[in-house]
Amino acid sequence: MENNKLIKYDFLPETYCKVTASGLWLKDTLPMEEWEKIGLHLKKIGGAVQLWLGDWLNFGERAYGEKYSQALEGTHYELQSLQAFASMAKRTENTRKKLDTYPSLLAGHWDLIADRPEQEQEKWVKKTADNNWTIKELREAIRASKKVKTPDLPEIKCKHCPVHCPK
Repeated sequence: MENNKLIKYDFLPETYCKVTASGLWLKDTLPMEEWEKIGLHLKKIGGAVQLWLGDWLNFGERAYGEKYSQALEGTHYELQSLQAFASMAKRTENTRKKLDTYPSLLAGHWDLIADRPEQEQEKWVKKTADNNWTIKELREAIRASKKVKTPDLPEIKCKHCPVHCPK
């Protein structure tokens, strides 16, 4: 694809911007409302690209026995990153299919819950979406859920006196 070839996306208003392989060119007449809408779409795309690549890689392996050679040639990602994307996509595939109504989650959110059982993944997806958690907030919530509450020590009464004794 040539760098100056226009790419059309329905969410990008052609009257205010153009997209090429090397950039997003915005006109000075772009209203702030449109600028904000474009930003929201770009955020969704940016958060999904790693999962899309993972799904693409996993499909290529299932359908053609190919996985990384084409991706290494066609993307700017290193092998280790591509392997991580494919692994994350595979481990969250069922949950993502079931809960496709939660598009606000980014690849980083999915990465944090990928090692959990499917039902637990669903719980975290719903909590994250309902609370509009950032990746950091989800990480903190998961960490807090792992903490085991230390039970209070039982009171010990001394044999020699009728009240609690610190012995």
